[in-house]
Amino acid sequence: MIFNKRTSAVVVAAICLLSFCLTGCSMTNTQRIGQNTTQQKARTIPNRGMIGKMPANPNGVQQIVPQRTATFNKAKADNLTKMLAGMPETRNMITAVRGNTAIVGYTPTGPAKNIPAVKNTISEKVRQTDKTITNVVVSTSPTISKDLNRLIFDITNNKPVKDLHTRFDQMIQMAKTTG
Repeated sequence: MIFNKRTSAVVVAAICLLSFCLTGCSMTNTQRIGQNTTQQKARTIPNRGMIGKMPANPNGVQQIVPQRTATFNKAKADNLTKMLAGMPETRNMITAVRGNTAIVGYTPTGPAKNIPAVKNTISEKVRQTDKTITNVVVSTSPTISKDLNRLIFDITNNKPVKDLHTRFDQMIQMAKTTG
């Protein structure tokens, strides 16, 4: 009798253990697979140039929360471009802002002798409009304006941040040397 009770207890324990292993703690196989797939996707989403944080949500699945490409501020750049576009001495105004630095490209419409005065006016307007911008570089170079347009397009399309920063720095240096 004791042998039968012990054998029965072992058999019941084995069945419980086997069913526990097969069901995975009351989760169906599809639930378990779906959860693992979601977690795996959240961890393997490529960053593609976005700086992001990976907070855990209530379900324990980590998700990427993108932030706009590092320190480029497209909203500030757009506001500055709109504000500067009203100047009668300029056309084709384009602006990019990163941190405390703005680069402005434009095509002059007045005589060449007024270009230094217009550049100074643009710099002052930018600094007055946004007190956080302390470095302003203004250029009349068509190459810089074209490169700025391409940079802004790439910022909007989340190109790799490192490349964008390198190109921005190169444009600043080129604008300082060529005007």
